[in-house]
Amino acid sequence: MIIEARHNKAAQYVFKAYSNRLLRKNFSNFFLANLPSELPKEKSVILAPNHFSWWDGFFIYKLNYDLFLRKIFIMMLQEELERYWFFKYVGAYSIEPKNPVNISKALKYTQKLFKGASNAIVFYPQGEIESFDKRPLKLNKGLQLFIRNIDDNCMVLPVAFKIQHYNKKNPSIIFRAGRSIKAPNILEDFRLFEKEFFDNIDALNESAFNQSFVMDLFESR
Repeated sequence: MIIEARHNKAAQYVFKAYSNRLLRKNFSNFFLANLPSELPKEKSVILAPNHFSWWDGFFIYKLNYDLFLRKIFIMMLQEELERYWFFKYVGAYSIEPKNPVNISKALKYTQKLFKGASNAIVFYPQGEIESFDKRPLKLNKGLQLFIRNIDDNCMVLPVAFKIQHYNKKNPSIIFRAGRSIKAPNILEDFRLFEKEFFDNIDALNESAFNQSFVMDLFESR
């Protein structure tokens, strides 16, 4: 049995305040290397971030609160969500990768979410936390399974985060968005997604090295 998301306004308010304080306490800046391309608000979108740290979920929530402004759903391991049950009230739902019955139920639930206007479904294509600098990275083709039989207009947006130290006590968070891809195109050729995912990480590294950013979320809010 999967644990479904149960969005709760009070929980979202508390979590937004808590996560903002936590991020500002531990990081100096939240730099954007670019601004994501506009996505049709009436359609759901899949956000596909890299996965390299304990902070990853907090980063994507912050970005959604400030930029995407969508109803967010994020897939978590069932054992983790059972432990951190509060997250189901801010959009988390569960999956057990080694349980075929559970995967089938999570698949059906996810595909139902695609029908909701303005939903953002977060899917980590690496499947597990890996060092940011690990090469080569390997992406899980499970994304193709979850986007079958969904609306042709659903877009997949590769996004990437990096933690970078500069001349301040605390490190900075750096974000960059890749180019969005129509879900059916990924079904036809997964390499299109892989290329955009990896190219975006390379571009993020270049922006971090050159300190080339368009804004700082900590200063704009």
